[in-house]
Amino acid sequence: EFLDAWYEVAVRIQGPVVADWVRLFCRLWDSPLTRGRGPSSLVRGLSTAAQAESGYRGMRGRAIWGQGYRYQAIRHSLHERVASARQRIWICTPYFAPTFSLRLRLARAARRGVEVRLLLPGKRHDHPGVRYAGQRFYGRLLKAGVHIHEFQPTFIHAKFSLVDDWVSLGSCNFDHWSLHWNLEANQEVSDRRFAGEVALLFEQHFADSHEIEPRMWSRRPLLQRLKEWLFGTLDGMLTRLR
Repeated sequence: EFLDAWYEVAVRIQGPVVADWVRLFCRLWDSPLTRGRGPSSLVRGLSTAAQAESGYRGMRGRAIWGQGYRYQAIRHSLHERVASARQRIWICTPYFAPTFSLRLRLARAARRGVEVRLLLPGKRHDHPGVRYAGQRFYGRLLKAGVHIHEFQPTFIHAKFSLVDDWVSLGSCNFDHWSLHWNLEANQEVSDRRFAGEVALLFEQHFADSHEIEPRMWSRRPLLQRLKEWLFGTLDGMLTRLR
């Protein structure tokens, strides 16, 4: 019943960075992935118009993309930001199946005093098995000092992250599939004001979430643990495929 009430986040982009998105679109349109026939005159016109805005004064940002093991710019960018974070790392992702390297960086950041918060879906989920697979990592992350919030009102399908004054949002879930296999694209922004607006959005959603309490989590029932083991095993098998 909740499938018609997903929560998403979108932004409007203006300025030279639009040219990055147009180039990415043209590249994919003319690739074997889509079997397109090349960009139309309209697309070329959009690219020319975007490039003409070289004097646009706005926020610093870039379009960034990843294509499985071939090109992992999104993953590398996130890892660099998390490793150098000083104040906060807040991540919202609907499919929490993080790579070992990302889990390690998050735990290390929390231990050195960075506020690490994860905004994840609650019971309202289109793929419950993915949720159980990700929950097997809760214990160690909580022990490291990571705060985990499960969103209650509806299924949260938005993907965005905030590291200090840096924001990344788009299609990337920051899981095994998105970081290693899928074709994904994000908009990155480095701007204090925009980061403040995103922080307010996070805080609103934290208030509508259930925060996982470490002691209560350690006492979760056997059935919950079995589901984590079962779906975690399946997830582990899938991550070994390329």
